[in-house]
Amino acid sequence: MVDSYKDNTFDDSHLNNQSIDQHYDLPQIAILGGSFVGKTSIFNQILGHATNEPLEQGIINQKQIKIEKNEEEIEFNLMDFPGCFDCDQIIIKSIGFLLVFAVDDRQSFLKMQDIYQKIQQIHGKSIHKKIIVIGNKNDLPKNEKVVKKKEIEEFYTQNKQEYWKLPQKNQNAVQDMFKKLKENICNEAKLSLSKSNILSKSLTVNSPYGTHFMTQTGVSKSHKNSVDNKDSKQKSYCQEKCNCSIF
Repeated sequence: MVDSYKDNTFDDSHLNNQSIDQHYDLPQIAILGGSFVGKTSIFNQILGHATNEPLEQGIINQKQIKIEKNEEEIEFNLMDFPGCFDCDQIIIKSIGFLLVFAVDDRQSFLKMQDIYQKIQQIHGKSIHKKIIVIGNKNDLPKNEKVVKKKEIEEFYTQNKQEYWKLPQKNQNAVQDMFKKLKENICNEAKLSLSKSNILSKSLTVNSPYGTHFMTQTGVSKSHKNSVDNKDSKQKSYCQEKCNCSIF
């Protein structure tokens, strides 16, 4: 069953660590991008129930999934966010990303690049291995495609970024793409596959001041202790980005 809730304000300023944790407390894979680019359609096709019905805007969809490796299972939440949602809290909580733009919408291509840069600022450049960029609606007629092939190639070549061209409705292609992302996450993520760490739902997140050890309630006490011994700028950064209750 997919869990959904609606944000009527389209304002992400209210999002903080506490409000996000009310809806999901597992590491997450986030689907991000501009409005009307097909994110929810991709979400539905990943789950195997594509629909031709009109999709309501402003809905955050959530589905718990499992990734298996070496006979172990890691649980994640697959999160589909409206076009307005790309705040730091969401990016910090995510260890994998599907960044979507539509080839008939130039602004969505620019939006995707903005989100990409923000992800790299928070996680570091090595995060590119856990990102897949999707050019959606590639089955449109050539005269409707306003994002040029050359500029797309320049983007993914310069960033050494995996890129998938997807038609609007091709469930097999979408699921193949998501399978590849899961494989990349298993190969690259700094997640311990030990059962104790899975149960504690912890993950590491890079920041300008080193590594955050994120848990359900924010950063770990060991991280807090290291912050207390550092300068005020680091503490300010962690309070702002983590917004956790232990400070």
